[in-house]
Amino acid sequence: MDHVANDGHSTDEQTIPKRSFETFESLQNLNFPRTICKMSLNTVSLKAFQSSSKIIPLLTSSSANSLQKVSTTLKNAFLRSEGFVANSMKPTAPTKILIPKQTVKSHATAASAPTVQASSSSCHPCTVNDREEMIDFMCRLFVTREPLMRSVGGTPTNSRMYVQYCVDEALVHNASFLSRDDDTGKICGVRLNAIGPASGHDLDSNFGPEMNIVPKFLHYMEKDIPKLLGTDRFMRHVAICVEPSVAQCGIATDLMKKSVKLAKTEGLRNLTAMCSWKLPFQLATKMGFENVREVAYADYAERQRKSGEVYEPFEKLAVSEGAARMMVKNLPA
Repeated sequence: MDHVANDGHSTDEQTIPKRSFETFESLQNLNFPRTICKMSLNTVSLKAFQSSSKIIPLLTSSSANSLQKVSTTLKNAFLRSEGFVANSMKPTAPTKILIPKQTVKSHATAASAPTVQASSSSCHPCTVNDREEMIDFMCRLFVTREPLMRSVGGTPTNSRMYVQYCVDEALVHNASFLSRDDDTGKICGVRLNAIGPASGHDLDSNFGPEMNIVPKFLHYMEKDIPKLLGTDRFMRHVAICVEPSVAQCGIATDLMKKSVKLAKTEGLRNLTAMCSWKLPFQLATKMGFENVREVAYADYAERQRKSGEVYEPFEKLAVSEGAARMMVKNLPA
């Protein structure tokens, strides 16, 4: 993004809260044109309606439709970061669910059952203010547990650049959610989503020898989805991660429900998910996703071997997971 400018109106006609401007400025500082969009916006105009609850950034560009799509996603990102849902302009209320905070043994009798102290977590749209914490969370808990990441030798250190790319892309599309523990304020779950097919810019990037294997495989799995769905307007699930200590407490389900609700609000008819291992495949099936494409890891390993590329990680996955699957959930009109 080249610069931030007003649209020629006087300051009397514009009332832009300082926090609003800082939020938008922080979005600019993520350097999306280089890492995600590889494009720039000519101007960014900010107007405020008389009501302070209707802050609408108007992004204009002299380029083609692709820039207009980016403008829309950035506008919606700004709206949600201010607590409003795009289109409806209604304040978003975070959902709360109870999670077990800790288990304490009763000292009354030796046979007493342990008592569980319950805490609660709240689900929110992800904003640029969450960026660094999201990256740390995903490097620490997703990379070290997800089989595809582990099979290529991913670590919190060597995966950070790729995780940063994924988080930045998700923030541009403004379709992701996180859950925070209400007591500690710490993230306990993240779901990264994007709108439409992957841009392919990750294929042109160098994330290191281990991580470069991952986007290539993901693009191989997802390449035919727009053709299959007959549209490039769908919600694409990128990754989900929940703190192990609060697993099976409904956080993943809550993040999923928020994603579905947003997809419906945006007029999307489909959600997609690439399931690289058995557990997410089972969860996606439970949530109404259908398997539309299955690739045996053994077959992909052989394909890689014949082309002289890295194949050993996929031989490991062939033993532990069998296959990767593209899943699609159709939403009612």
